[in-house]
Amino acid sequence: MRRLVLFSIILISLLVLTTQDHAAAQDSTPTPTPVPGQIKPDYYYVHSSGLFSIPHLEGWDQTPAGQEEKADTPNSSYGRAGVVFKSTPDDGVIYVFAEKGPFSDYKAMRDLEKLYTKPFLDQVWVNYSSWTETTRRFSGNRFAIDFKVVFNNKTYLARQIARFESGSLVTLQLIVPDPNLTLLNRLDYALWSTIVFYPQEANTPVTWGSTLDSENEYFIKYPSDWAKTEGDPGSGSLIEGTLQGTHYTLTTKVDSGKSARIEKQARDVVTALHPDAKILAAQVQRNGSANGFVVSYSVPGTGSKAQSGVIILLNGINGKLYSADLLAAGADMNMLDTTDKTVPPEVAQIVSSFLIFPPLQLPFQGNDSAQADVIVPTDAR
Repeated sequence: MRRLVLFSIILISLLVLTTQDHAAAQDSTPTPTPVPGQIKPDYYYVHSSGLFSIPHLEGWDQTPAGQEEKADTPNSSYGRAGVVFKSTPDDGVIYVFAEKGPFSDYKAMRDLEKLYTKPFLDQVWVNYSSWTETTRRFSGNRFAIDFKVVFNNKTYLARQIARFESGSLVTLQLIVPDPNLTLLNRLDYALWSTIVFYPQEANTPVTWGSTLDSENEYFIKYPSDWAKTEGDPGSGSLIEGTLQGTHYTLTTKVDSGKSARIEKQARDVVTALHPDAKILAAQVQRNGSANGFVVSYSVPGTGSKAQSGVIILLNGINGKLYSADLLAAGADMNMLDTTDKTVPPEVAQIVSSFLIFPPLQLPFQGNDSAQADVIVPTDAR
């Protein structure tokens, strides 16, 4: 657990600061403006790991360093995904990240007190000349700490907010110049409650590749050494790669006016796609908020060996049928047979990662009040 904590605090420090300049940590030189800017969400940003989405604010740009995906090893159970946005006019920073892994030491929100100790916070703000904690607060599934920090003789206000969700830790860090408490509160109000965590994506390594269709609003992940060879938003995708020496193709598509609400409909979809298919098994599937079926099948291949496939069919609330068809060349197996050791474990991870994003309503423009919190004196820890 110590390794996990140290890994977290070092990354926070490196992403938010440098010893040169607070703004240089965001690869820019912002012009400080102590007047709150407009808080205007314009779309939902989805991290490439699929772990979370957050409203993007107009005028807040992703830093050139891009997204963050970290893991101890390529298939590690621990993973961290994050992104930093900055606003040049406001000299502000938004940093959101999610960590999945062994948080066995933390059973309840109050256990976060064990994490946010003075030694931990010394490392969080290691590149600042000084930091002072002003308040820490609990409110339901929300733990927040406010700070005043000094960098290059300039004082900033900062807030770090965290919650546990499905065994993972979701954190939002906000930094603005002092005096800009209004901006800090408005960012908090607009963003914290609208960060959406997708627990099913925690089943796959954060470093895997992914495809997001922004028009049809679906997402799927695949091993990092696979490649997307065809596809544009709205037109489906073709992804190819190998597992245990076998070539796989993953085809995604969306069909209007179709559904797979009963097993017969799901089987009919498979035989329409693969007329020579032999259905091996069919199961009800629920990925996120979408229901459907997952069907394994085999089709004749070249030579004596059949090809094996599994297709995920999810019903969208928009009258569309979303499908992800995974086909293994020259492999003879039932991909839904959990007792078959020849089925790579990555197959189940790909299946579980197929996600239709639920309707996401952008928040209203942030007002001047943050959420009500229970104030906890800083010495009560």
